[in-house]
Amino acid sequence: MTRAPRSSVLALALAVGVSLAACGGSDGDGGADDLNADDLALAAAITSGLESSDADGTFAEVMDTECMGVESVKALGGAAAAEEKYGIDAATVDADFTLAGLEPDDARAVVDGYLRCGDLDDLLVVSFVENGATEEEARCVVDNLPENAVVDSFVAAASVDIGDNEAGRAMDEMLQAAAVGCVEQ
Repeated sequence: MTRAPRSSVLALALAVGVSLAACGGSDGDGGADDLNADDLALAAAITSGLESSDADGTFAEVMDTECMGVESVKALGGAAAAEEKYGIDAATVDADFTLAGLEPDDARAVVDGYLRCGDLDDLLVVSFVENGATEEEARCVVDNLPENAVVDSFVAAASVDIGDNEAGRAMDEMLQAAAVGCVEQ
């Protein structure tokens, strides 16, 4: 079994721009009907940034980037709230756009929105495969993680800095235990 790089779940979430901020929940379904022009511009910028960071298209295979852009804006409370609370606007979002250190409730709202846009388990499998695991190995590790571990890892990635942090260490331990479970099967 190829061991996933340290904190790969957290790194993936930040590298692809999944970790954005939120203030309040999202009650939408990925549709942009209730967004104003500024909201739509920010959603388009987030979508473009996600697509630009996905050079080989593997991210887009498992996640709907347009939905993620819309859900981000909804979870952020709209473009005005995103700019006021986090300094995020359509001009600051690009392929390298990342944001960490969010309040956990804000991070949870964004990830909850992303759940309407694709399967985070599949996204994690793609990440592991891109880092050298076979698809079978990656799927085994993800399937052996505790319930809600993948969602919780994306929330942790959005709410803490990658580096020496408790959430990263806890996820590393879960990944190692899941990998050991695969080897023992």
